[in-house]
Amino acid sequence: KGKEPQAALFLNSITEDDEINGNTSEDNYFMLMMIPPYESNEKIDIGKEMIFVIDRSGSMSGTSIKQAKESLIYAINKLTKDDSFNIIAYGSAYTTLFPDPVVVNEENISTAKTFVNNLYEHSGTNAGPPLEEAMKMHTDVSKVKMIVFITDGAIGHESTIVNLIDNNLGNARLFS
Repeated sequence: KGKEPQAALFLNSITEDDEINGNTSEDNYFMLMMIPPYESNEKIDIGKEMIFVIDRSGSMSGTSIKQAKESLIYAINKLTKDDSFNIIAYGSAYTTLFPDPVVVNEENISTAKTFVNNLYEHSGTNAGPPLEEAMKMHTDVSKVKMIVFITDGAIGHESTIVNLIDNNLGNARLFS
């Protein structure tokens, strides 16, 4: 308890004898535990650049598209004046709401909600190009870039997508 964060490091070594080959091996393990302060009234506001990538392919029909749209509108409502955002909707092809991330204001939020409410599921799934667009989109270096990938998970070509992310994510954070 206190105002400062705490850390604890636990170490463990396990020695095993291989009865067949007569070798001995030792494995070392550790656990690092970071403990936040007991209570803090300090609020740290860090501007975020939120890029929402929403799946609107045929597999999203019914409940999936409804939940995806509701969660996206919920997230848009949680943005603050220090944030910027954009939305990319995809199926076989993709479209971006704005050419680059925009500031959070009433007009842009209203435009975004209309865009999201007009999304409907159709076509195939091609997640690579919209993810690449999100990763390469303009970045405000004073903000933390976060890409939120909203999908039912039926994307196909997973290894290609993982390689694309590995090669292009940079300092951004990706949440799916």
